Amino acid sequence: MFLPEKVFQEYLGKLSKGQLEGYDDVRPFIDLYFKRKRTEGKLIEEKTYTECLKYVKRFFFLIGKQKKYRALGEGEIHCIALGLYLSRKIKRGVFVLSDDFGAIDAGIDTFVYKTCFGSVRSLLEAMVFLYCISRDIPVLRMYNLVKDYFVLNEPKSLHMQDFQKEIIEDITRSCRRRQKNWQCSLPCLA
Repeated sequence: MFLPEKVFQEYLGKLSKGQLEGYDDVRPFIDLYFKRKRTEGKLIEEKTYTECLKYVKRFFFLIGKQKKYRALGEGEIHCIALGLYLSRKIKRGVFVLSDDFGAIDAGIDTFVYKTCFGSVRSLLEAMVFLYCISRDIPVLRMYNLVKDYFVLNEPKSLHMQDFQKEIIEDITRSCRRRQKNWQCSLPCLA
């Protein structure tokens, strides 16, 4: 997982303004995460994807969605620009992860869809995806991750309550919930 340096700067800004008080229990883990990403070379400086940043702005103006562009935060703009850069560099699709559902609706999903470079998922949706393709994650651990996620991100809106139900259903319906040696009987479409 790659992150733009801008996201780290936003984190530090919110931290200095006291806007992350609800995250005191997990802050050491967040700090460690950013430290590891820097050590791994996965905290990417803006100069690496500057041209993609310019393209993101041009894109929204070309399709007449300037308001959507202005509604996005700097971190979100940098994330989709970095996603575009990485997808073009590795010549593969990428996942853009964001738990800012307002920003996703405001234009992240539009940009990713229209530029055909990947898919937008929340962090929780990405964890469910990994759970479904990997047998290494126990089902109880997955349910606990969902519970912890919604403790930190209390579902206040109807959309978030529906999202919580949808995630639980995705885990429950997963092929992994069947017997260990269960084989899919659906025909392969390849």
